[in-house]
Amino acid sequence: MKTHFFIIFLAILVLSLNPSAQANNGTAKKDVASLLVLIDLSPSMDSHRMKMTKLAPLVEAAMERSRCEFQVAVGSILYKDFSFSTLTPWAEPGGPAWVTQETPDGPQKIHDRIAFPHDTVHPTHDGDQHKGIPQSGDELTYSSLVESLQTNWDRLQDSQVIGTILLSDSVPAYETYTPQQAVDQIKQQLGNIPYLSAQIVADVRSGMMVEPTHLFNSQTGEKIPLCGPDHEGDQIPGFMLNTSHWESKNPDAINQFTDILYAEQWDICEPEYDEQLKKFIETILLVGGCLPLS
Repeated sequence: MKTHFFIIFLAILVLSLNPSAQANNGTAKKDVASLLVLIDLSPSMDSHRMKMTKLAPLVEAAMERSRCEFQVAVGSILYKDFSFSTLTPWAEPGGPAWVTQETPDGPQKIHDRIAFPHDTVHPTHDGDQHKGIPQSGDELTYSSLVESLQTNWDRLQDSQVIGTILLSDSVPAYETYTPQQAVDQIKQQLGNIPYLSAQIVADVRSGMMVEPTHLFNSQTGEKIPLCGPDHEGDQIPGFMLNTSHWESKNPDAINQFTDILYAEQWDICEPEYDEQLKKFIETILLVGGCLPLS
């Protein structure tokens, strides 16, 4: 609730300080609202990525209403031991990395980059291994946001508002920054540009008991996956979460990052994120002065 009121206050403040955000005479250069989506590509994320494809039609509807140029990019989170992790947004051969109102089939590109990143972005194969995009291994969560903003700053620096969405079921075992360090780095990078962040992540916290990752059908022997965190290290269901193998040993790190930043956080195990995504996109455009206050 505190996040909702803070965002509405920020939107009103932006509009009051920037009259040009309230009207555009059609001759001046359009203001820019930016959304960067970072996705965990581990195999356990397949079903969650498909839920996230609902972002595409929501972006399409938002672009039709926006008075600003609304630019959207999709890319990967960082992986500690994988050299690919440049945080440059994905683009199919010959296609733009950033989708705007002017991009042909833009919403379809967003959908495909979320649903089929390996086939859409890097269709070349080496045996069973897809070149260029990792599928798992020592994932970084909120720390990826810090470096993604730095890497894409040339494209982001003229934005009236910047939003990011992080989609990951990984525990915060390999973070580069503490939560406070990450927030400080983001604030230093963005300066006075309003920033909205949403984390769609697993429920991970200090003192939590480890839940089973699968159920078994006693009659068929079928292994049925359950939703939960992508654990690091030896985790025994029914026992406390074990952080002895973690480099950054703070199970509460993502939650603390969200709280310090006054960001949004949604449980990755929810059956859909449609309403949250819709409100989040509308808030980005509202804070950027791209939609009328109503």
